[in-house]
Amino acid sequence: KYGLKKWSDIKDDYKPMKLDKSITEDNVKELFKAEKGKDYMGFSDYLGRKMILPKKTFDNHTTGHYLNDEERRHQIFPHVKDILNNPDEVWLNERNQGKFNSHYVKFYNDRAVIVNVHLNNQMEGLEIQTWYNLKRDDSKERLGIKIK
Repeated sequence: KYGLKKWSDIKDDYKPMKLDKSITEDNVKELFKAEKGKDYMGFSDYLGRKMILPKKTFDNHTTGHYLNDEERRHQIFPHVKDILNNPDEVWLNERNQGKFNSHYVKFYNDRAVIVNVHLNNQMEGLEIQTWYNLKRDDSKERLGIKIK
């Protein structure tokens, strides 16, 4: 709809993501810096919108199969802040009836990474749900209303 090129066609325009191989299952917990007295970590995006990453979400996405060579979520995590502050694209979409989320997309030569943020109606704020490598067809992730 927007006439955008697929990531696979533009990836040569980007540098590879630098992953810190010293981040392991044993030390990844050190990366979680909770707000004082809270069970979440605070972030802001490129427009200064505040959002949180609950400890439970961080813990879920930095253990088990998320650590394998295909996922590497523990080693991608240090890039989440930069992806939110300097996304190449941001998409707003309705994932379920009345529930909205945004995909912050950052392109690299070796991967495209998506940080999925949704509006948490119970707390009336933005919450990071996950971060991951683009693995399926672009049109399944780069969809909805392109807001950046």
